[in-house]
Amino acid sequence: MNCTQAKDPNERLSARIAKLDNNFQDQINELIRAEQMPKVLETLFSKSLKLALIAMRSIEPVDLFAKDKRDFSLYQHGMRLVFKGNYFDVNIICPGRHHSGLCH
Repeated sequence: MNCTQAKDPNERLSARIAKLDNNFQDQINELIRAEQMPKVLETLFSKSLKLALIAMRSIEPVDLFAKDKRDFSLYQHGMRLVFKGNYFDVNIICPGRHHSGLCH
């Protein structure tokens, strides 16, 4: 009789979940925290000699998982920016965004 211990049937699944969790955590770490955003934008506009930030306003945060009734929340924080510059200078910081409504 072979007395070897049976392999955990969930081992592959557990490893996959751990890998996905690590990938998700890496992506979360790349996000800019809401309280950091004003400084990030200030730095972005200070590096552009041809763009001027006129106004900046926060938009009410949205819980992305509110409909799913999960035990956790992930909020999307919007910003409304008003800045002055020509099309080509704006396109440098918002490439291809004019079609999506993110920059207009």
